[in-house]
Amino acid sequence: MNILIRNGRIIDPATKTDEISDLYIEGGKVKKTGKGLKPKDKTDKVIDASGCYVMPGLIDLHVHLRDPGLTYKEDIVSGSKAAARGGFTTILAMPNTKPVIDSADRVKYVQNKAKELSPIHVMQIGAITKGQSGEELADIEEMIEQGVPAISEDGKSVMNSGLYRKAMKIAKSLNIPVLAHCEDINMVEGGVVNADKDMAAKGWKGITNAVEDVIIPLNPDVFSTDGLGTTLDVIREFCDKRVHAGCLFTAFYKNRETVELVQNVMNTMDVMVYGNLIRRCGAVSHSLKVRKPLAKCASKSTAAMDYRDFTDEYLEREDKSWHCSRT
Repeated sequence: MNILIRNGRIIDPATKTDEISDLYIEGGKVKKTGKGLKPKDKTDKVIDASGCYVMPGLIDLHVHLRDPGLTYKEDIVSGSKAAARGGFTTILAMPNTKPVIDSADRVKYVQNKAKELSPIHVMQIGAITKGQSGEELADIEEMIEQGVPAISEDGKSVMNSGLYRKAMKIAKSLNIPVLAHCEDINMVEGGVVNADKDMAAKGWKGITNAVEDVIIPLNPDVFSTDGLGTTLDVIREFCDKRVHAGCLFTAFYKNRETVELVQNVMNTMDVMVYGNLIRRCGAVSHSLKVRKPLAKCASKSTAAMDYRDFTDEYLEREDKSWHCSRT
């Protein structure tokens, strides 16, 4: 079938295309794009896409098709049709079915059913442990050979760190990702919401960030400041002596990790840290998107005010440095 789509906003990241144009499909493949297309061959269908996006199919890395065993919630047909309706042409199904997708045979069951019934591409993720019990590794190599694109325990973490490490090594050796749910179940303790003062006042049991931190411990000073001292030494060596080689923290979000990071830099490195921190703010992303200075498109935003304060601080330090060099 030959299809002509007219007046749609064509988005194609591969070619960096973003324009209102026409698109011609011949035999299921994009043949040509351009404004005012007039194909020589017969056109079986013309679609007016005015006000709509025309783009490559989207991919959803985390869906639940509930087949086998839980199809009263969802199934391959209903889930894939809903995805197609939303513009998704490839979806990855989580393995927390009944029974769990933890073997090549069960992967094949979903693949065959999807091939027969689904209008889009359905890829089945394999479980990390048998029955998602966290006690014994699933047949990861066989499932990968059968075509799983990733392994995951879905909404739980493997609490046996040694076992989890073995699974990660297998995944790495066979070049597939591990989709991790980072939560230490032993620290949830019946929590139902993110822990904060408001939840405590309402008497609701909260879950702290610690449940994630112990699964993936973060040490920002290792990743964020490694090599910073060397970089600053080079700047000091080759730049004007009056240049203030210092550290300015941007996209700052006040939590335990970032506060510790700032303190670590100040205490362990021979580097001047500017007192004004640039807080995380959506206005910064917006200014980049519209390609306008932050001071013009969002002058009252927190980030704009922080940059003004930083400018004052920098100029004040520069002025003091100039006076010192003169004397």
